[in-house]
Amino acid sequence: MALSMVVPGSGYLWMGSGLALIWFGAAAVLTIILQKIFLQVSFLSVTVNFLAFAGLGFLCARQTEQDIERQQRKYIDPAMSSQIFCLQSGANKIHAQIEIDIPKSAEELWKIISDPEKFLCIDPLHSRVVVMGTCPLPRTDILLEHQILGFRFLRFGKILSWRLGKGYSFSDLSAKGPRFGFPHVFFIEISDLPEEKKTNRRRSKLSIVVKGQWTARWIPRALRHWWLNKICHEHALLLMKGLSDE
Repeated sequence: MALSMVVPGSGYLWMGSGLALIWFGAAAVLTIILQKIFLQVSFLSVTVNFLAFAGLGFLCARQTEQDIERQQRKYIDPAMSSQIFCLQSGANKIHAQIEIDIPKSAEELWKIISDPEKFLCIDPLHSRVVVMGTCPLPRTDILLEHQILGFRFLRFGKILSWRLGKGYSFSDLSAKGPRFGFPHVFFIEISDLPEEKKTNRRRSKLSIVVKGQWTARWIPRALRHWWLNKICHEHALLLMKGLSDE
């Protein structure tokens, strides 16, 4: 969790878990040890302190994510499964895809995803979605409120396609314009899968594809890949939990 990377233990504090005290204690002990090793401020001491706390923050964030995932999986239908693909090209183009096998018919699934203002908020970054019209038809403007590290900001887009009972696509663009802030397009599709032989339970597949251009080229490629995989993984978990509740 991003909070824990900044301040080890803050993620657990946000969750209301007593484990926050352990991580706060670990940070305090690390501070005391480093103060005893480096009696004076120097470039080396600053570098070591930064790396030490960055490492502690990463470990805490990783543990927090695993604990949150375990809690979320308790509420996910065990009949669901997911696959995630994240690719980057040499031209900084991004292709991310989430596929979820869902124990619902395509008709049932369409009733859920055809409400974009509700469905598109089942996302780790979308806090609010507003469709600027009476119904989501192609060329309809949409507003997407994002939230990252506690900061909220608006992005804008349009419904690009709408296929009744099949899926739709929309753009997600920065307020500065289509050449800034990771311009990307979502493609959401559903399809029927064969029924389960033992239970005759109907099944369908939800596919969410994101294609875009990475504009912050100063961010190392490995860090981009980690971030994309992290967001896609969180998105898949949220979707499975959200669809299990429906």
